[in-house]
Amino acid sequence: MSSSSLTPNDNLLVVKHSHGFQCSERLTKENTNEAQRELLDELPVTFSIVFPQWRGGKEERTFLFGCQRPSFGSLEENEENIKDFDASAVDPNFFDSGYTLAGSTGFCVWAGARFLLEALVVPPTSEYLSIESNKPSLSRLIHYRQQLSKKGLRVLELGAGVGLGIVLASAGAEVLLTDLPTLVRNAVEPNLYLNSQQGNDDPQGDGEEHRKPPNWLRDC
Repeated sequence: MSSSSLTPNDNLLVVKHSHGFQCSERLTKENTNEAQRELLDELPVTFSIVFPQWRGGKEERTFLFGCQRPSFGSLEENEENIKDFDASAVDPNFFDSGYTLAGSTGFCVWAGARFLLEALVVPPTSEYLSIESNKPSLSRLIHYRQQLSKKGLRVLELGAGVGLGIVLASAGAEVLLTDLPTLVRNAVEPNLYLNSQQGNDDPQGDGEEHRKPPNWLRDC
């Protein structure tokens, strides 16, 4: 099935062998407390990622991401999803300067984001390690994973969407999240604050300085 034929209710169950964490999504009004609902006022869907053993330890870690619509292809068959979602609501950011229809796709979670987190954040199983050892083409992935474990990984995310790069930041990477101003203001920043309140290692870094666009973005 091509991405052009997807609807939120299809939600393409393409992730079949994920290990080390679980995802789910619910309506924000059913999945958050009053303070969180106020923060995510215009983000009616909450996508959750739970790591039962964060970074191979014993601590459980939960990340929450407010979204405008349900995810596409990001949930396994046994994971909770939204059965009925009213997609007819008018996009509250439609008339924002610089906002585009393509940019609106950033307000939900896509399968590629989940695959990336699994590849970099979740310690691989012994079976997978044996596969990696026989695949020289995976050497770059192994290098990035090792850099993350040493807190030496630097990540530039172009089109951060709702900000799942926050998970990489909490795992020890230095992450620069970039997107259209509307996405940064209405998705990335609320989710940064939401996850800092969750106790996720304060992924905001040095605060405001890290939210300013670098010169090379303005010059493009």
